[in-house]
Amino acid sequence: MTVIYSGQADELERLTADCSPARFGVLRRANAELVSEVDEEVWNYAGQHDEYGLMTLREWIEDYAGHTAKHLDQIRAVADEFAQTKGSQNG
Repeated sequence: MTVIYSGQADELERLTADCSPARFGVLRRANAELVSEVDEEVWNYAGQHDEYGLMTLREWIEDYAGHTAKHLDQIRAVADEFAQTKGSQNG
């Protein structure tokens, strides 16, 4: 089992709310480290997802990766739209 070591916890502690992209990166790297240590047989363990039904760990991680990427794209689009709107108000 992998745990978050004090150095990692200290790094998370230093990140403030206005640094959410940095915090996301730290958490993403910690999750990737955890996943890299999973034994091959564990990838086939399954659990019940509320929306999709029975899913293996592999399916769950693949869905998570795509899901977060989709939300990051949505955030980027909103930020770009906001920047354009703000720029046109100043011009």
